[in-house]
Amino acid sequence: MTIIAVSGLMREARIASGPGVRTLAGGTDAALLRQKLEQAIAEGAQGIISIGIAGGVAPSLKSGDSVVGSSVLGGGERFFPDIQWTARIIATLPSAIVGVVAGVDAVM
Repeated sequence: MTIIAVSGLMREARIASGPGVRTLAGGTDAALLRQKLEQAIAEGAQGIISIGIAGGVAPSLKSGDSVVGSSVLGGGERFFPDIQWTARIIATLPSAIVGVVAGVDAVM
């Protein structure tokens, strides 16, 4: 199974890399990222996750906490993940915090 881990930064991509994980560092070029994701899906990717290292924006989170998005707010829209995929991630990371995630194109 190949999972695509999308990040904005190369450092985040290095953190996410591992067996069965293909990383894509998207930066700020949404069109290029979309093209890379479509190609990965066509090549048989089984799932897509987004990884970032910005947990410090919520005072209740500490370094190293995992957050599973119940939805993503960005660009004035709200996006919802696949329910079954989210359940699988939560089962794999039982100590993860589940909550709304902000999607931004800039370092916060």
